[in-house]
Amino acid sequence: MIVIDEKEIPVHKIILAAYSPVFLAMFKAGMTESTNKRIVVADIEVDIMEKVVEFMYTGTINPVFEYDVLLSILKVADKYEIKDLKGLCEEKLSEKITIENVFEILEKNSLYGGPLLTKSVLYFMVKNKSSIIELEDFKDFYRRKPELLSDFFIYSIAADKGNL
Repeated sequence: MIVIDEKEIPVHKIILAAYSPVFLAMFKAGMTESTNKRIVVADIEVDIMEKVVEFMYTGTINPVFEYDVLLSILKVADKYEIKDLKGLCEEKLSEKITIENVFEILEKNSLYGGPLLTKSVLYFMVKNKSSIIELEDFKDFYRRKPELLSDFFIYSIAADKGNL
């Protein structure tokens, strides 16, 4: 049972352990979670954890989730090392990159994403670079997170030279 606030999400311990090495370690280490069969989670929204648990039982996620929901699921997948879910979220997020959300996805990806999403974001940015560099958000993002834009600049120069 996963408990968030007062909400209980029923889930089999074996399912949690099968998908997540983090949960498996909790159960093996004899932590209170393994003895009282309740895992209290404080930093995840109930609806997001329900979607994660649903994935553990079905192996799928809803293809129409908005990008912000996928980012939240990706964060949980990263925290609990649920590799299949993480890869699926990256794949779905790659399809949802827009001019309006590219910087948020780039920033969140730097925290808990992986190489698939990184490549997709950079490809999108290079493909749309004339629009992206004109955005006010671009200048703000560059001031806040210049290190995240270094690969964009490198890929842009390579693309201009025909090397991509």
